[in-house]
Amino acid sequence: MSAYTLAIYGRPAPKNRARLGVGGGFYTPRSTRDYEDRIAWSCRADAIWFGEAPVAIEIELHARKKLRGDIDNYVKSVLDGLVKGGKIDDDRTVIRVDAFFVEAASEDKTIVRITRKAAA
Repeated sequence: MSAYTLAIYGRPAPKNRARLGVGGGFYTPRSTRDYEDRIAWSCRADAIWFGEAPVAIEIELHARKKLRGDIDNYVKSVLDGLVKGGKIDDDRTVIRVDAFFVEAASEDKTIVRITRKAAA
């Protein structure tokens, strides 16, 4: 299989730290949940599933305005969205990640390419 490409439209969001709620429990901030949910819904559009196979992932973060935050936090959001959407079983199956910011000309989006790798 060649690389599988997934496009998620909307502004990319970093994985924010869990927050302490009023009742003493922790919760994930809404911006992170919404972004991961958009990724998960995009994953469900087809039946391609990588399961436990080792994969390499390339992430392009397109934004018209400069993105704030560290790139590793954006990667965490994308990987968690892929797991939530059932595209991969666990982010431990990812053996390589290439991620970069792109100044967008027209719209904010995230492009994810997943490539199955041979087992080591």
